[in-house]
Amino acid sequence: MSDIFHVSRILGLATLAFVFALAWMPALIHFLKKYRLGKQIRSEGAPIFAELHQKKEGTPTAGGILIWGTVLLFTLLFWWLG
Repeated sequence: MSDIFHVSRILGLATLAFVFALAWMPALIHFLKKYRLGKQIRSEGAPIFAELHQKKEGTPTAGGILIWGTVLLFTLLFWWLG
């Protein structure tokens, strides 16, 4: 097969995975906020750092779950179909 076919197939799958992750991001953010899985700022030991980063408190973390989950899902799906 030609290289153009392989490249277009990879770009198509990457776009599909991106759209899937983009669609699920609001649900993941809601889940992370609901269960308070956010950034925790500790003030002991570094009060200046804590003051500068206070606005980041509560910011949802663990966004990598969506990235790894999407990669795993699409890898298994296309392995199973292929």
